[in-house]
Amino acid sequence: MDARPPTIAEHALDPSLPADEAVRHLARALLADMSRALAAFDAMPATAAHETRKGIKALRALLRLADPECERLCEVDAQLRDSATLLAGAREARVLAETLGALAHHAPEKASALLARLCRWADECASAAEGEVLSHQRVAQVAEALHGLGEGVGDWPVPDSWRQLLKGAKHTVRRARRRLAKGLSSRDADELHAARRWVVRHRYHLGFLTAAGRLMETRRKRMQDLRDLLGRHHDLHDARRAIAGAGLVDGAELATLGSLIGKEQRRLEKRISRAADRLFDGDTRRLGKALKATFAGEAR
Repeated sequence: MDARPPTIAEHALDPSLPADEAVRHLARALLADMSRALAAFDAMPATAAHETRKGIKALRALLRLADPECERLCEVDAQLRDSATLLAGAREARVLAETLGALAHHAPEKASALLARLCRWADECASAAEGEVLSHQRVAQVAEALHGLGEGVGDWPVPDSWRQLLKGAKHTVRRARRRLAKGLSSRDADELHAARRWVVRHRYHLGFLTAAGRLMETRRKRMQDLRDLLGRHHDLHDARRAIAGAGLVDGAELATLGSLIGKEQRRLEKRISRAADRLFDGDTRRLGKALKATFAGEAR
């Protein structure tokens, strides 16, 4: 048995193919990666759940490239969203444990006992959630849904024009910029999380379009850093909400935890703002030119 952790590869669109064929080829590759990840769930539940959900995000991003408003491909998108939801409990519980563990490393000594207790609780919850996914046959349900999607890829209404795909990429950049500006202005965790969804899609689009040259890869790596900052910000928000809802701490302990989390979130917001300024306030015309020069004469 292969003991290597399952991974979702960084797939790219092939500009030598017709646009619709390139999209279908990439979709099938992502679905194959997800099937392999699910097959490893029994041995590596945390990794398998994480990688499968990554694959679902990548495929949903591909749908947004082909159909920016998700009108023609809405049924496919809904099936992918439902599949991700079936695995959400296991992944979110594990993220909570990891978030509290990271927070404990930077916490003052007076909060160490509190965080150690919460880390033990979160780890127990994660193990239970991963076991529940298996016992309720959710992995089998997801595998069946993904198999059905793979069987129908040839019938997906995807555009046969590279120009349309580039419009999808441009649409995602605009949405990411606007949502980030709104989230940073309000400093609202849910608004910043909504912005992260568009940052993630843009990051995937850059990977899909990496044939356009080094500019795509450089920007993709920087976008990945921004994605991670936004993810940590929201993980802290979710951790505070989960602990408050579980009734595990008293008022003074919750205040201590809230102060630690709030301080870390403010630090992250400063880094998010700097990263967003560098990525979205500059001239993006070079990006557009590189894409048009690579993806077929019709897109020039």
